[in-house]
Amino acid sequence: MHDFHFRDTSLGILGVVTGPKGLCWATLDQKENRIMQGALDRFPGLRMRGQGPAEERAATWVEAVVGALESPMKKWQAPMDVAGTPFQKAVWQGLLDIPAGQVLTYGQVARLVGHPGAARAVGSACGANPLPFLVPCHRVVASGGGLGGFGLGPEIKRRLLEREGVRI
Repeated sequence: MHDFHFRDTSLGILGVVTGPKGLCWATLDQKENRIMQGALDRFPGLRMRGQGPAEERAATWVEAVVGALESPMKKWQAPMDVAGTPFQKAVWQGLLDIPAGQVLTYGQVARLVGHPGAARAVGSACGANPLPFLVPCHRVVASGGGLGGFGLGPEIKRRLLEREGVRI
């Protein structure tokens, strides 16, 4: 069973899906209905916030997400329960090693995870990242010095990087 949570943040409305084992999905948008539709598309049978001990645990995880979003220099600690291919999970794990305030190119991440020459595949894995600012794909930039892509849009990527002291 997956539960859905909304929170207001300085970057927009945060939507978070939690499961019994941890955080499953997070997004930002200005419209609650788009967030809810995205969550329902990924998690059929989704329910709005449960009750009891599981809800208390999930609320702690959601607060960790809010804290990471509002204070990106602080390392967040909450379990993840995400689905992905072995390659995607390797890329996502590699992204967790990029410190706040630093960026790598898609090619550098490919080398980091043992797949030199797989920069495009790294970009695809970043695009499939269900926790885009927690598993910091915003810290991956184009080799030519541009922002590169980001599922939440270039403005959010720029703002996340600026919060970490990175200027592109």
